[in-house]
Amino acid sequence: MGTEYDRIADIYDMIHQDPESLKENRQVMRKIGPVNGEVVLDIGCGTGLFMDYNPDVKNYHGIDPSLRMLQQFIRKHENVNLTRCKFEDCFTFLKFDLIVCLFGSANYIKPYALRRIPRLLSNKGRYFVMLYKPGYCPVTYERSGIVVARYYHD
Repeated sequence: MGTEYDRIADIYDMIHQDPESLKENRQVMRKIGPVNGEVVLDIGCGTGLFMDYNPDVKNYHGIDPSLRMLQQFIRKHENVNLTRCKFEDCFTFLKFDLIVCLFGSANYIKPYALRRIPRLLSNKGRYFVMLYKPGYCPVTYERSGIVVARYYHD
């Protein structure tokens, strides 16, 4: 189940340390708001950006299809629940208080699977999903030369 992101996992964090990326990360985390005791699902968790900004989250579940990205995540954060899978292939009976899918990760998920997100929420649950607009080229692609097939949603 290798992905194109396996190829850039070792440099992924490094290529996002410029002032513009860091500012954008902080803005996104402010929009998500405080995470206090919530059960979190991070779809497309990559190297652990959400946990970089929320290290005190205790009940965290991350999924990503890239083994190498998950290995980078583990190097930075211990005691997290990580699963190597595509969201379409993950079936869970858990309910989450917060589901995040950051920086266009949702563009790689088939539309039928995206529609599952609200059903995975607890009664007090909320979600934050970021999509690329059609024609947008992520900075990840520009800086690393990565080419990944992706879905666009209406």
